[in-house]
Amino acid sequence: MDDLCGCRWWQAYSDWASPLSAFCSSVQRSSEMPPLHSDPGLQPERTSLSWHRTQASLIIVSVLFVRWYPTWGAFAFAPVALACTTTLAISATQRRRYERSCASIAAAPLGPDIGGAIAIAASCAAIGAAGTAVLLVTA
Repeated sequence: MDDLCGCRWWQAYSDWASPLSAFCSSVQRSSEMPPLHSDPGLQPERTSLSWHRTQASLIIVSVLFVRWYPTWGAFAFAPVALACTTTLAISATQRRRYERSCASIAAAPLGPDIGGAIAIAASCAAIGAAGTAVLLVTA
């Protein structure tokens, strides 16, 4: 049973496979696509996945802050707004960060993203400060 990208798995279902297999044959398969980089360790992919985990953590934190609404009122949405803004900022810069990381494999090595690390640390500190302010102001 092959993966979904190869589209052979879907062809096993002959009742509805013909329109889907026509679509799949028009899509370029992953084996035909040129690689973005030659890193066998897949460093850009690992970095991208870590940023996705950071986004997931921020979404979970914002859901936890939404649970404060019945107790603390509308003030509980201040940390939610900060967490959602940070998540959107990560999404907005993710593609540029990935392409820059892939390009650095062939060219000169890329140093650490100090600006991104400082921005995420400041954002997490602001989310924590907003949560603390909600508790202190509404208590």
